[in-house]
Amino acid sequence: MRDFIQRSKRQISRPKRCNASKNIVVKKFNLSTVIDKNDSKEWDAILSQFDQSTIFQSYAWGELKKDENWECFRLIISENEKPTLIAQILVKKFLGIKLGWCPGGPILNTKSIDLAKTALNEFKKIIIRKKIFNLRCKPYLQKTDTNLEIFSTLAKSTIKITSSKTVNISTQDDKVFLQDCRKKHRYYIKQSQKHNLEWKISTLENAQKTFIQILNEMQEKKKIKIKLIDIKNFSQLLGETHSGKPRVFALTGYEKNCPIVSCIMSVFDNVAFQHYAASNQRGRKIFASYGMTYELIKVLKDMGVKYMNFGSISDDESSPGVDFFKLGFGGNLFERVGEFDIAKFRIYSFIFNAMLKFRT
Repeated sequence: MRDFIQRSKRQISRPKRCNASKNIVVKKFNLSTVIDKNDSKEWDAILSQFDQSTIFQSYAWGELKKDENWECFRLIISENEKPTLIAQILVKKFLGIKLGWCPGGPILNTKSIDLAKTALNEFKKIIIRKKIFNLRCKPYLQKTDTNLEIFSTLAKSTIKITSSKTVNISTQDDKVFLQDCRKKHRYYIKQSQKHNLEWKISTLENAQKTFIQILNEMQEKKKIKIKLIDIKNFSQLLGETHSGKPRVFALTGYEKNCPIVSCIMSVFDNVAFQHYAASNQRGRKIFASYGMTYELIKVLKDMGVKYMNFGSISDDESSPGVDFFKLGFGGNLFERVGEFDIAKFRIYSFIFNAMLKFRT
């Protein structure tokens, strides 16, 4: 880590709690900060050292967002050369004001609450020095008393951008997976299998073209509009696994050579994430999405994936159909610690949340 572009070292003190009758004990941490780390392999290698690493903090995701007119900078805070906090920040100007977004971060890698709070405070100082009006943070850390205490120094967001709940499904043998599914989900899987769909994996422009074809049919029927990432570009940026399999791909079900259901997946650190899923009217009629999930788990297991992040479910039960579907495959409900704002003044965060409320 000695070849980093920018480094600042300092000893930061944090008072430890103690009885009033005793002297305050001051614990010092030897922190070093790296800003603007622009080596993709090294960044992803360091990110992999964090238990809650996520595709949205990968180097490829930051590069993808640059093509959507976001600026991106990456920072690592270490204690005695051991990475303690890592964060990839996306910044965009709106009416001359710099607004920031840290999807899936910052991520912490320490069991010490004092060290975590100190690193987080240093992170906050860096954001303020960057003159970011407001940074929205969405760490992929589980909601526990410890994590809530660590992030208690940041302003809790009053208007959330996304749900804090998601479903993780372990990759298992076929029989075990079916046993874990709800009875009704097993029934729908069997109904889908009666139609003998052909399942194909595609990448790059083929994945993008096929998925968009099904998505357009679904959007026209449901009168909705979904904004997609550049699937081809993302696939090129993320590349392949060590075994030569694509990290970004589409799994598509075909009936008589016609695509009727598909999903877009990415794989990072042996964890898969489902970005999008779509089915046309025929696919919905024969419960093809249920059959696709069954096939998808087999594909991911063959790739060595540990589990799949199945995406968010609603916090307020506003999407009962989607929630029922995602929760019925025997996955674990994972609740994140929440969303937080960093700003020089609290009024800035208040204004930012008011803007979000106005937009919604």
